[in-house]
Amino acid sequence: AVKHFKWEPRGKRRIHQKPNSREIAACRPWLEAELRIVKPKLVVAMGATAAQTIFGPAFRVTRERGQVLSSKLAPRVLATVHPSSLLRQ
Repeated sequence: AVKHFKWEPRGKRRIHQKPNSREIAACRPWLEAELRIVKPKLVVAMGATAAQTIFGPAFRVTRERGQVLSSKLAPRVLATVHPSSLLRQ
């Protein structure tokens, strides 16, 4: 399991706040390095932010959920909803 954001502000206001594009770009080198080292056979992107970090901002989990796709970062990527979204239903 890899959390693709290595740092985030703490406090009540941060709960359920999506990272902005600068934060994603700042953390991407760590994600790329970890994937190079681990060489996973399958990456499971949990949530829209994780999936869009891998596939780009146009990616929609609602349309592509459950399909095994490939990307520059990993040969097989499966995108699904974030577990916390299920708890909020």
